[in-house]
Amino acid sequence: MGWLIISQQTKGNHIMGSDLQYTSRGNDTFDFTLIVYKDCKGVSLSPVILHFQGIGCSYSKGYFMSQVSCDDITPISKKACTKCNKSSCNAYGYPNGADSTCTFPYGIEKIVYKLTIVFTNNSCCKMRVSYTQCCRNNISTGCSADNFYTYAEFDRCLSVSNNSPVFSNDPVGMFCVGNCMYYNISGRDTAESDSISYHITAPLADSGTACTYINQYTYKYPLYYDGFPSIKKFNPTTCKGFYLDSVTGDLGFKPMQQQSFAMTAEVKEWRKDKNGIMQQIGLVRREMQYIIVANCTNKPPSLPSGTLTGCAGDIICMYGIQSSDPDKKDTVRLSWNYGIPNGIFTAKYNGSKKQEFDFCWQTNENDASNTPYFFTVKATDDASSISGIFSRSYSIIVQKKPKVQTHIADSGCGYLKLATTPKNWNKAKETFTYKWTVGGRTYNTLDTNIAIQLEKGGQTTTQLDVGLNGCYNTYFDTIYIPAFLNVNAGPDISQCSNDTPTLEAIGADSFEWTDMATGTIIYIGQKFKNYFTANTSLIVRGYTTTHGAVCKYLDTLNIKVGTTPNISLSWSNDTLYASNTNGAKYIWYHDSVLIGTTKVPRLPINQIGYYKVTIIDSNGCENTSTTIHVFALKSSIYNPSNIAGIYIYPNPSTGIYYIESQNTINDITIYDLTGRNIYYNTANNNNTIDLSGQPEGIYLLQLNKSVWVKISKQ
Repeated sequence: MGWLIISQQTKGNHIMGSDLQYTSRGNDTFDFTLIVYKDCKGVSLSPVILHFQGIGCSYSKGYFMSQVSCDDITPISKKACTKCNKSSCNAYGYPNGADSTCTFPYGIEKIVYKLTIVFTNNSCCKMRVSYTQCCRNNISTGCSADNFYTYAEFDRCLSVSNNSPVFSNDPVGMFCVGNCMYYNISGRDTAESDSISYHITAPLADSGTACTYINQYTYKYPLYYDGFPSIKKFNPTTCKGFYLDSVTGDLGFKPMQQQSFAMTAEVKEWRKDKNGIMQQIGLVRREMQYIIVANCTNKPPSLPSGTLTGCAGDIICMYGIQSSDPDKKDTVRLSWNYGIPNGIFTAKYNGSKKQEFDFCWQTNENDASNTPYFFTVKATDDASSISGIFSRSYSIIVQKKPKVQTHIADSGCGYLKLATTPKNWNKAKETFTYKWTVGGRTYNTLDTNIAIQLEKGGQTTTQLDVGLNGCYNTYFDTIYIPAFLNVNAGPDISQCSNDTPTLEAIGADSFEWTDMATGTIIYIGQKFKNYFTANTSLIVRGYTTTHGAVCKYLDTLNIKVGTTPNISLSWSNDTLYASNTNGAKYIWYHDSVLIGTTKVPRLPINQIGYYKVTIIDSNGCENTSTTIHVFALKSSIYNPSNIAGIYIYPNPSTGIYYIESQNTINDITIYDLTGRNIYYNTANNNNTIDLSGQPEGIYLLQLNKSVWVKISKQ
């Protein structure tokens, strides 16, 4: 350490923490950033020097850094003051004893230094860069007034250059006694997306000497927390214990007395080598100090945990993650660390003074990784003095979608060989699932090759869904299979209960008739008769052997079975009545001669003789009544003649009829042969009838409700 001029430093209790980061520009050029956190009441820093030491090789140099900024970062509300005098930041921080008028006892400043180095004529690859300064702040549990030493390590010879993690929150702050703290260290590597792990390690006084803790405190358990010292593992429900999550960087504890403590987190970067094995490629140290304040009235806000799994190439979203705060009057604001650069973080108020957030990320196929992606969200309230802070990490696992190349081969007669070649398959660890949909049938399999047979030729669309851990890719192909058979079982059949239809198929050498509902083969052959008792659907398979291959094709045939309708016929008041069947039609006969068809089960008659009716129901099934003898009529119906002084002419007519009568006609009614009333007139002496709007046929004319005449329209 002789290169560092310790004798010129002014000793004082001021250093609280630091971050040391590096960025590669390529061509052996690196930018280094040192952030030093100190107590505003301490003395100013000495000129800052970074020391570079080769690891396993001979290299040692020191370089002065340039200060670029100085800020007051004391975590207080906007209404409170701090010990930092914001108007008097010099090259080494705020002057000792700044802003003595502020009664608030704390002030924390953040000083940033920069340095760019070009490593020329240097054969060393792995290097350590370090910074030392006297002295640490007054600390209750250990390391008080010890010398301050920190470092980072990097490899400048990596095939893909590396940048250190960066941090979105500061490693110093103030918490209140009795508040459950959930705080994230918030490291992120957005440049190369290397994996990061977090480990508690000992703060150092120099390169080989750890700071000294007092009483029962150690660098692993550096404060008096709820459960100290017996409970080591942290319980987030009871907030007992103390821990740093090595994967997420979440720090959890509940401080139980006023004190200050120092701790160090070693943040390591990992990357797979050419054999797929994780190797450490660098590390940085976060030197942290936290002040525990008693008699706080503020309770910190909180956020729920969240983990999401999605598929590469999809949009992955978290919606409506709400903050909360026990202090109802506090306003909570949310921010994030940009841990996933292409993600979109949206904070919004949810109708109260608390914010909630949505996060969405449009992934691509290169984002698939077995290592989770993390981003950190911080909730900050606006308490009257010390602001409450809560931060936690959210993880997203992006699973890969399986990719394959499809191959479809036509072997003739509808035989297809379906094959897949996985493109990104780790056969030892992954199981792809395949679902083929071809010709209306689905085939689920774990095999990359299957054989199927189509029932017919023509154009067919194939769909392949490849799955892996809930992620899918879908592939479509359109193929054309030349027709190899054209089996035809004829049109569907409507059969009545007493029929035995003939079934015949064409288009193949042999045929097989199968009941679709039961799978039972009911006949083998081309043509047969069969009596069916109920509606039946048949599959007709035809087979032809060509060049040693059996080609097959199918058709379907539906047989609808109806029952023979019941039929009866009666005679009353010069009207025939048949039994009523919904949707049927009625065919009427007089002396075996067809006289008309009706949709209603009745027919007015004007002649004596022998009558019968045939009924045909909606299924096409029919039945014919027995013949009845009508031997007398109650009313006289005359085929046009001059009876009782009544004369109707012309008859037949094209539609206009005239009536001459010696008596007054008060009522004219006309019916068609179905019994439907088509004309009615009660006007006195209106002796003209107009049926021009009616179809040709026979009609029954009734005068004064007593005299009947049959008229004809041609």
